Amino acid sequence: MKKLIIQISLGLIFSGTAMAQNVKFLDPNFKKACVYANVDLNGDGEISVAEAQKVKVLYVDKRGIDNLTGIKSFTNLEEFGFYYNDIRNVDLSGMKKLRAVYGFSTKMESINVKGCSNLEGLYINYNGIIKIDLTDLPKLKELELNNNMLFDVDVSGCTSLEKCQLNDNEIRTFTFKGVTKIKELQLQRNNLKSLDARSLKDLEMLWIWDNKELGTLKVTQLRKLVDLNADDCALTNLNMSGLVNLKKFNW
Repeated sequence: MKKLIIQISLGLIFSGTAMAQNVKFLDPNFKKACVYANVDLNGDGEISVAEAQKVKVLYVDKRGIDNLTGIKSFTNLEEFGFYYNDIRNVDLSGMKKLRAVYGFSTKMESINVKGCSNLEGLYINYNGIIKIDLTDLPKLKELELNNNMLFDVDVSGCTSLEKCQLNDNEIRTFTFKGVTKIKELQLQRNNLKSLDARSLKDLEMLWIWDNKELGTLKVTQLRKLVDLNADDCALTNLNMSGLVNLKKFNW
């Protein structure tokens, strides 16, 4: 009986310790931002794992943050914004509850969203990202990677993608095998040489202007296309058969 009581007591001690465990932050500014965002429910100046797990929406913008270590303790987080900080590398891998991520102007060089299988919106404009892995994002509907340093982009795993903005990069190839639901595609001011968009049957808007080496563009039979801008490209001819709803056109 005494042994059983001791075991139960130890179990309660360890359980209490686990419940009181605090999130391990490497950046004090990130911790302060979480306290400021009312994550610290008991007002003790710390963020416990239990408190972090209750958070579904978190914004820590303009807080001088350079490291997001600790974010994975927020296991139920659905919406996360951290724009206007100094964060070079962002690791959100395995955060399955995430639905939207906002990371504008953070000096970001890399971001890992592998395993974020419920992600619907990824908005990380105005950074320095050179390469990004977008595989295993079957629910992603909106992607904004404008004003980065990307050379090759492959969205083939994003089968729900409807809006895709990749303006002002260095993109040479854009791969979208098996992706057919895109309605808005913006690729202006890149280094594309060719684009065959004929499989994008739901496409309504295509902006591809200022790709100065773009010599081949295939858009025939895109019956839903309303807005096409291919100005300032190297195109010498363009077959526009089947563009029955086209209302805006620049070439």
